[in-house]
Amino acid sequence: MGISLSSARFLIGEMGRGVDFSKTLTLGRQGVYMQRNQYKMVCSLLNVEPPRHATFADELFVGLGAKSLDVLDASPYEGAVFTHDLNQPLPATLSKKWSCVIDGGTLEHVFNFPEAIKTCMQLVEQGGHLILITPWNNWAGHGFYQFSPELFYRLLSADNGFLLERMLVHQDGKWFSVKDPDSLGMRVEEHGSQPIQLFISAKKSKAMPIFSQWPQQSDYSKKWSSPSPLPTPPAGLRESIKSCLFDQFPFLESLQTSWRNLKERQNKNQRRVVWAQAVAQKNGIPI
Repeated sequence: MGISLSSARFLIGEMGRGVDFSKTLTLGRQGVYMQRNQYKMVCSLLNVEPPRHATFADELFVGLGAKSLDVLDASPYEGAVFTHDLNQPLPATLSKKWSCVIDGGTLEHVFNFPEAIKTCMQLVEQGGHLILITPWNNWAGHGFYQFSPELFYRLLSADNGFLLERMLVHQDGKWFSVKDPDSLGMRVEEHGSQPIQLFISAKKSKAMPIFSQWPQQSDYSKKWSSPSPLPTPPAGLRESIKSCLFDQFPFLESLQTSWRNLKERQNKNQRRVVWAQAVAQKNGIPI
């Protein structure tokens, strides 16, 4: 777990939006995942002095306004204040609420993700924020999971007492906003070749039972709630007709494959344009 230059810029942007870091809890002690001159520049923006050899990003959180900085981890080997296995339900001894709970790269390593994210949501006080910096695409093998935008839009929703305020990605020096698939009416998918992370900030607007109903993917929910489609021929009959046509006219199968590939390329390009809205920035910080 650690703070990269992009992560630091995102956190500074959230401070600028008014996120309260005064009582901060991080999942794992956050290391410094940037060059010394980069960390020095970040600390300068926050008016704090970095140590000569920075292993952990404690000064950054002080600069963000943390009056208390607590760490929750599965073991105390890096100085965790609280030890807890996120695979397990939140114990009563950890009922304390924080103004900001930050995951800088832990949840993808926890097998029981639903329990772990529920704990994170419970630890945030009303009016506080949950900040997640987590893998989306091209991180296969890094942890147990890569996560989709849809997942967090459905999790951090009014049904669970949250409002997802910002979901950003950072690519080629630019910040882009990721829109809710439900509002777009389409899946938000990324097919690039570079590793990409989601930077998420959600506010706890109301204390509510979490997961009283399990989240469902929005496109399926809409299908289930819409009128039943017109009856179609049985699958076996459709396949028999298709097979006969392909036997009689072999070029049709090649034509179908080419058409599918063309539509998929068009859909990929369309998705990228639709969901990726550029975000204004200053000194590389999203505003």
